[in-house]
Amino acid sequence: MNSKEFKDFMENGEVYCKQIRKLIGQALFLERQKKRYPLPYLSELVGISDKTIEEIELAKERPHWGAIEILLDFYGKTMALRLVDVPTEGLKGVLPLGYEKQI
Repeated sequence: MNSKEFKDFMENGEVYCKQIRKLIGQALFLERQKKRYPLPYLSELVGISDKTIEEIELAKERPHWGAIEILLDFYGKTMALRLVDVPTEGLKGVLPLGYEKQI
């Protein structure tokens, strides 16, 4: 793999990581909303700062995996990864232009 290929690989990886962070954050936010827990209240219950919870829910920073695990345990949830068929059209704006041609 030459340096351009590696750079492209890393950039595409960042796109996927960002999408995964967003999905995790949205799911945890929805769980908090279902339980109607204000952020400060949840923070007190689980012992994680409200800033950290907010960063996770808004996918602002790299994941705080320990905090995510605590939140999942608190909600009685786990994460699962599924690979599903998605039409290429649904990936516009997520993948770089011409990505399909690189495979």
